[in-house]
Amino acid sequence: GKDGLRVLVQTAGAREPVLDALLARTDGILHRPERLGFREAAELTVAADASFVGYLSPFPQFRFMGVSSQKLCTSLWLGVPVIATRQESFAFVEDLGCGVLIDREEELPAAIARIRHDREGYAARARAAVAAYIRPAERLEALAERFRQV
Repeated sequence: GKDGLRVLVQTAGAREPVLDALLARTDGILHRPERLGFREAAELTVAADASFVGYLSPFPQFRFMGVSSQKLCTSLWLGVPVIATRQESFAFVEDLGCGVLIDREEELPAAIARIRHDREGYAARARAAVAAYIRPAERLEALAERFRQV
């Protein structure tokens, strides 16, 4: 963008006309509507200054994503702040200051401006959120222990 902030938007093959129109007129957007493999998605994410994590489906499995969102967790793990659609399971994003939650697509430019203002702070808090909240090694060990009990 004009201030050097690049926001990655991956919509995994789903077209959203309102979002597409907004992205077309917002500076600094790298929009990848096609479904990407993990490696390509991670390479693009690490090159971005922020990552949009949007779950717009009304179905419950997309309304309660939390730390099961690969997009969100990968971004934070790579130190990339997120802009995510608001849902209760993403409350930690604002609580820990590792990103911005939005209610409507029209709020995207203001969210970008907030991250642009303190990009390094958001990035540091993104990495800290992985250790403090997501705790991947601990969760993996708990899952492995449950499988051992089966």
